Amino acid sequence: MSAVKSELQQDGFNEVWCEEDFDGKTFMVDMQCTDVLMFPNELISYVEKHPLVMTGALVLQVSAAAPLNIHYM
Repeated sequence: MSAVKSELQQDGFNEVWCEEDFDGKTFMVDMQCTDVLMFPNELISYVEKHPLVMTGALVLQVSAAAPLNIHYM
């Protein structure tokens, strides 16, 4: 997970600790399922084209009622 988080940070993402801090290129670790990263919904089209998703390192799980969840593989 640290390698994925590091790559996201190199791409300009900032890690935040609560959903209220989602603003722009941010992500957070789901506290109940620590192998899941959450992103703001407005980043869906950007994240789905990200190299980590394209290579299968991250798998998208989209929910209309929640932020974009991504499972670390």
